[in-house]
Amino acid sequence: LLVWAVLEVVTINKQDGKPRLSKPQPSLPREFAAIAITLLIYGVAAYLHGLLGYPVHG
Repeated sequence: LLVWAVLEVVTINKQDGKPRLSKPQPSLPREFAAIAITLLIYGVAAYLHGLLGYPVHG
């Protein structure tokens, strides 16, 4: 089913003549920022779970 869906999307995009999506240039500072934001969100969620009495680990 997944293969069929992917082939349908590719076929429809070729019919519409849409240009391919351009890839942004890789940026090491952006990667580190994304990792830091992810860890921050995880930390806040874990802290709030602890405050509410639901242990995160164990």
